[in-house]
Amino acid sequence: MPSPLLPTLDFTWPCSSRLAPWWPADSLDARQQSLVHVLRGAIHGQVAAAPLVAGLAAEHRGRTRWRLQRLAERLEKGMPLADALEQTPGVLTDEGVLAIRFGSQLGILPAALDGLVREDDATSPRIRPRIRRTIWYLGSLLLIGTMIVSFILIKIMPTFQSIWDDFDLEAPWAQRLLVGVGNFVASYLLLPILFLLALTRIVSMLPARWKLRRLLAGRFLRPVAQLRSADLLELLALAVRAGRPLVGAVSTLARYHFDAPIRQKLLYVRNEVEQGANLWESLRTVRLLTPAEVRVLMFDSPIATQAWTMEQLARARKVRVAGRIETLLDWLEPASILLLAGGVLLVALGVMAPLSELISGLS
Repeated sequence: MPSPLLPTLDFTWPCSSRLAPWWPADSLDARQQSLVHVLRGAIHGQVAAAPLVAGLAAEHRGRTRWRLQRLAERLEKGMPLADALEQTPGVLTDEGVLAIRFGSQLGILPAALDGLVREDDATSPRIRPRIRRTIWYLGSLLLIGTMIVSFILIKIMPTFQSIWDDFDLEAPWAQRLLVGVGNFVASYLLLPILFLLALTRIVSMLPARWKLRRLLAGRFLRPVAQLRSADLLELLALAVRAGRPLVGAVSTLARYHFDAPIRQKLLYVRNEVEQGANLWESLRTVRLLTPAEVRVLMFDSPIATQAWTMEQLARARKVRVAGRIETLLDWLEPASILLLAGGVLLVALGVMAPLSELISGLS
């Protein structure tokens, strides 16, 4: 039994984070899903979400901890959940924030959170990590290849060229080709590469990345637009299952959707429906639904069946998009390897051909 007159010594290692390693092993999707589970537990248990979010923040490091702490502070001040999430960019996906805003406005927040924690998503767990790996792979190849070729063109090729000039000989064709390719790249492709590096830096910054994803991704990337249309179907199915009118659901989405083009299309649909037009036909007019999907949704069916149909159509669209993205990645990686092999062959010929001719000339 320790003496009450002596101070208690604690030899445990101080650590503010108990679970997360110094280098996070889980993906961004997994960390955002953990927040969704915490919020879902708080809403269903009818307890304050701020302490739970603060506890979750203590189990992470770096930027994730900072975001969760800001979210917990806003919730502690009494800010509504949807507002706090919108003012903390990056703590949750735009689609997740929209679903929570949609559920809050329609009074179906528990159901919206239940939809966010489902484990049958056909795109995010499989496609996003692979896209990131492909980008890192191609970027690494480009960086390493650029460094090697630059060294050869700057250090080795001038030496070879000076040797040929001293002997008044014409350089081999492979050397001339390599130097010509290097001059072309230096003259015409340096600025695009610098532009891509600057764009990568801008995108890596959180506010710019957040704005670019909202403003440009849906306009120029067709798979992104299709996935967002599928998310709309899922939210409308959630409203149908809860017995909320679809016109009000569309109006809510038109007011709060983060994608400006989709928001404009939904405003048009809302105005058309208020004037007596059919909802599904209006969504087809603005290309948020395909003609085949509209034909399926036009059938008269019970509410539960209609909601199930909308969910299945959304899932089918996501599966199709995921398959197309995987096919593109399957072709992109071998194509990059073949391109790299061609570059290696060109460099090898450009270096070995002068050496071969020098050796044969000396012999």
